[in-house]
This record gives sequence, C-alpha cells and structure tokens, in this order.
Amino acid sequence: MTQDNKQFTLNIPSFGLHHGGQSGDLFVRCALFGAIDLPVVAVLGGISANHLVADDDSTAEKGWWRDVVNTQSYLNGQQVAVLSFEYITLKDETQRLSTHDQAHVLAAIHQQLNIPVFLSVLGCSYGGMVAQAFTSTYPHLTRSLVCLVAAHRNSIRSQALRLIQRQIIQLSDQPNSQYIACARALAIMTYRGTDEFDARFDDLQQAESYLQHNGQSFARRFSAPRYVQLSASIDDHHIDPTTIHSPTLLIATDSDQLVPVSLVKQFAEATTAPCKCHIIPSAHGHDGFLTEHQAIKPLLARFLTDTLLEQQHESTKPAISNTVS
Repeated sequence: MTQDNKQFTLNIPSFGLHHGGQSGDLFVRCALFGAIDLPVVAVLGGISANHLVADDDSTAEKGWWRDVVNTQSYLNGQQVAVLSFEYITLKDETQRLSTHDQAHVLAAIHQQLNIPVFLSVLGCSYGGMVAQAFTSTYPHLTRSLVCLVAAHRNSIRSQALRLIQRQIIQLSDQPNSQYIACARALAIMTYRGTDEFDARFDDLQQAESYLQHNGQSFARRFSAPRYVQLSASIDDHHIDPTTIHSPTLLIATDSDQLVPVSLVKQFAEATTAPCKCHIIPSAHGHDGFLTEHQAIKPLLARFLTDTLLEQQHESTKPAISNTVS
C-alpha cells in the first residue's frame, strides 16, 4: 500500500528573531504524509534531517524516519497525517538562531495550511527542542508534546563537544568540506553508544573508514554556515518545563552521551503537565531514536491514540447553555 507524500515550498514572511534582528523572507521546504483534513502530527528531526520523514514513492527519496512513519505504523498517513519542514538558517551569519525561531516557522506553516490544532508536535533530538519551544510559546496550537532524546537544557559536556566541532569548521577561512567532514565524524562519535564501536569494528581502520564515509557524505550536502548556526542554536536552547502545559511523552535511551537520562528525568519532574517518561535500553546512544523503532512505535501509538480519543471526546461534548432560568 502506498500513501500520498506531498512535497511543497512555503514563503515565510520576515519575522523578529528570538535573539534580535529580522529573519528576512524565507522559503521553507515542507512535506505532508497523508491528507491535511486528518489529525496532523508535526514530526521534527535532528539538525541533519530534512523535510522528508517518510519515503516518497513518486521520487524514490527515502525518509529519515521511514521505520516509524510508514503505511504499516500508527503514523501511516491514514489515521493521522504527518507534517514536517526543513530547518531554516540565516543569511546574516552574525545573527543568532534559536529553537524559538524554528518554532515560529512551524507556527507560520500551521497558519498557512489552516490546521485547526496539531494532534501533537513530536520532535527527535534538535526537533525535540524545537517542539518544546513551540509547545511553550504556542500552547493553543497543539494538544500534546512528544520529545525523543531531548531535554529542556543541554549538559556542559555536550555543549563543549559541539563547540569543538564548530571550532574545527572555523579553522578554515574558506568553505572546506574536509573540515565539515571532520567535525561530523566527531559528532558521530557522540551520537553512538560508548561501547558500540568496540562491538561493531575489529580495528581502527574499519572505524576510520566508517567515519570518513559518513563525514564526507554529510559534507556534500551540508554547508559550513548551516552546520555552525544549527549547532550553536542547540547550545542556546533552554526551556522552563513549567511553561509546558500540554500532555507530554518523553522517550530517552539509557546510553545517550549527549542527553543524559538525568536531564530528561529533571524535565519530567519539573513540568506541571501530565507527563509519561520512558527510558529505552539501547546500545546505540543518542541515535537510539533512529535504531530502536520497535520499542518506540508502540509508545507513540498508545500516547497518540489516547490524545486523539481525548480530542474526539471533547468535540462530542454538548455545548453548555448560558441561559439563565
């Protein structure tokens, strides 16, 4: 069975940035898996993800979360539709980009597509931070929040690791894919579990080949300014969990080097919203949101089913009369 996956571009008018200045007019690539009149879940990925979450059969393009968003899962484009967009970056490299700016773009897309309210805003990694910013700033535009491997703030260790990546890229005064590939290779080391490389590779040469291949592949499609801006906006992220009032699902992995379980639990304990927190055993670290789909899919299905049932229940409640007898 195939499902329609529409790709399109929207013009987002210039807006005031969270840290000051104007964004300038933007053209944002989007994708919608399923019909717009279905309940819509916004799904947002990490900084390397594009707008295509599910496979597009018409173009043979592969979706970055195809194992979770497909015709055989709950996010199948039939019960609910899945909307995503490609993150913005700024032409003026002196300006600071924020997860709140990405949230503004999602709100603008929501308005242009005339969506009544999102069933959920679901974010993985950087997308989880954007989802938090959106739910905190626009609580009336979503019924729930789902965060995978994302917390309300970043550890100093993870910030330092990203700082080194940006410094590697900035060693060259000119765009240089070698520096981007090297920075990405370091990033990959932080995405995976601490024991995975010893279990996966027989020697250093095998690991080096894997890192070079993935770093160079990334550098061919990612510019230095885009990498630096998105990386820095991760480090700037901070949300007060008490500003989240929508029902929330948090999913973490027990081997995540970048987003420690302790931070996810802090978020769960601090929020005043109904919150469910699940820690998934995984050898794959931060990238568990990509690899542990068999554990993730039933958690999403239960949470989103409950959210949809609650929405349907509220829509069938009889109107309260204001007449006075």
